[in-house]
Amino acid sequence: MPAERVAIVFGAGLRPDGSAGPVLRDRVETAVTLYKAGKADKLLMSGDNRFVEYNEPAAMHQHALNLGVPDDAIVSRLRRPPYIRHLLSGEGDLPG
Repeated sequence: MPAERVAIVFGAGLRPDGSAGPVLRDRVETAVTLYKAGKADKLLMSGDNRFVEYNEPAAMHQHALNLGVPDDAIVSRLRRPPYIRHLLSGEGDLPG
């Protein structure tokens, strides 16, 4: 199976209404630019959701959808150090 090129987007804060803050929007928009240029096959949204109403991966996912990235090209995960280490080690496939 060919390797997929993945742009990892780390969280950077939400607005009080739960939408992506300015730094987070910029990070997502940069990843979307890479995706649309064919430099990334998938976008991995990794962030915090310390409270029910605070969910960085969901806000990033929604922003990427709004910018035209198809849902199946976006993977959202909570930031958990063991998961990130596993992903970066190349020991496994990117989960769908």
